[in-house]
Order: sequence, then structure tokens, then C-alpha cells
Amino acid sequence: MMFSLCVQWIIALHRRKYYLTYYSEDFPVSHSLHCPKGGYIHLRHNIIRITLSRLLDEVCHDVQIEVRLQPLDGEICSSISTSVDDEARLGIRANGIWHNKFIRTFFDVKVFNPLAKSCPMKLPDACKYHESPKTAKYEQRVIDVDHSNFNPLVFACPGASGPSATKIVQRLAGLISEN
Repeated sequence: MMFSLCVQWIIALHRRKYYLTYYSEDFPVSHSLHCPKGGYIHLRHNIIRITLSRLLDEVCHDVQIEVRLQPLDGEICSSISTSVDDEARLGIRANGIWHNKFIRTFFDVKVFNPLAKSCPMKLPDACKYHESPKTAKYEQRVIDVDHSNFNPLVFACPGASGPSATKIVQRLAGLISEN
């Protein structure tokens, strides 16, 4: 809630053309949302990943963050976009979110800035657009090699979420309310 309010305030400041002073130069607030040098991109990603892992830990078993996928051992991926890197990592792993406590699910978090020039589409379409590469990159490998489920968790800075993330948050809220 607080994160969303802060981001909405930053967007409101951006629309009013206010600028922050950063190293004695004009620094637009929108730049802080997508510049990799400031560290804000990593902070917003890590805050969401840690918050979701703590919530998952309340209702799931064996929750871990920054989990390495099993290395490929002769498996051939039919899709060119599937990650074949032996050091591939996903954001969160939890057992028992969908079915029973023995079914593993991997999650990968992405937070994007809808105000960036590279994102000219409307928010719901942008969420789906950012969810597709995650699915293409990891889903087949997670299913075939790790024998698990995969859900990309895509969020926009103003607080919107992709279809998969919406389902996960709803499921998580339902499981927490049952406990």
C-alpha cells in the first residue's frame, strides 16, 4: 500500500514537471523510475519479491528466494527463447500454493515503469506484454526439467499487475484468510 502511494506521488510530481536535484543537475522524477544507476529499480523489485515470499511463507512450505534452476542434463528445449543457462535463477520457489503441499511453483518478479518511452501501450496490455517474455524464457524449462509450475509476477510501478500476478495474489489472499 505504502509503495503504491509513493509511486503515485512520484508520478504526480512528474506530471507537474517538478525536478529533483541530483549531483547538481536537473533530474526528472520519471528518470528515477527507469535509470539502473540509481538503484531504485533493484529496490522496487526486491521489496516486492521479499514481501511476496514472506506472505507465501505463511501458507506454503519450503519458500526460498533466488533459487537456481536445475542444470540441463542433456535436455533439449524446443523453443529458442527458453533459457538454457546453467546458472539461471528465479525469484521465488514455494510448495503448495495451487494444489497440495508437494507441488512446487516457481515465480519470477518483474516491475516495470509504464511511463518509460519503451512502454507506449496501455497498462493492461503492457502487463501482458512484459509477462510474455518471462513465460517464454522459463516456463518450458521449469515444467520439463524441474517438474514444477511457473508463474511470472509482473507489476507496474503505479500498482497494476499482470494476469498471472493477479491470480497469485488472489489465491494468496484466500489461503491467508483460511488460516
